[in-house]
Amino acid sequence: VFGDLGFFHAYEGVDLLLRAFAPLAAEREDVRVLLVGEGEQEAALRALATALGIGARVVFAGPVPHGEVER
Repeated sequence: VFGDLGFFHAYEGVDLLLRAFAPLAAEREDVRVLLVGEGEQEAALRALATALGIGARVVFAGPVPHGEVER
């Protein structure tokens, strides 16, 4: 599982994570991306995941209170 915890802003580079993950996902069935948070780029990131063919392998968990992140 690869992941990111934070806000989905353009300068955060979450799109780069998705682009780097796509070739790996094509080779391995046992990998996923977990994105915890929210932000103005969420819709664009969801669309990018779909366009890259990895939408089913990317989990958008939404915002999680800081005290519950480890769980």
